[in-house]
Amino acid sequence: MGSRPPLDNKDKGKDKRREEPPWAWEWNEPLAEGVRLFNAGEYFECHEVLEDLWRAEEGPLKDLYQGLIKAAVALYHAERGNFVGAARVLERGLPQLRPYARKYLRLDIESLVRELEGWRVLFRAWASEAPDAPPAPPTEALRREFPVLRQREREP
Repeated sequence: MGSRPPLDNKDKGKDKRREEPPWAWEWNEPLAEGVRLFNAGEYFECHEVLEDLWRAEEGPLKDLYQGLIKAAVALYHAERGNFVGAARVLERGLPQLRPYARKYLRLDIESLVRELEGWRVLFRAWASEAPDAPPAPPTEALRREFPVLRQREREP
């Protein structure tokens, strides 16, 4: 039997929340309304609400809000059959969302980014008009499959 290394007690009793950025659980009424509109498929209205929030933000959440706006705008374009525009907007918005995937904890940004990456690939394929490109489904079917913003609650 080998000897065990000494226990490192420096992390003992450490509150893991201290590792979270102070804005990790930020929440406000305009954001709640933007999330509600996004999840209801009201992408244009979501964009309007979040744009006001984005313009007023001077802190670290500015890029998150703008990335959410671009996600809403991309889905708005897609449901109208503008797959070129949808893909382009996602290509600009996803880099703004990725840094928040594990840092902003109130919304499941990680799942949203993963889902939007898949949609971006589909939008590109549908926009290509290549003979072997898969056909785009009807708008109603698309809308039922679009991602939602899942909220998380802070664990006690």
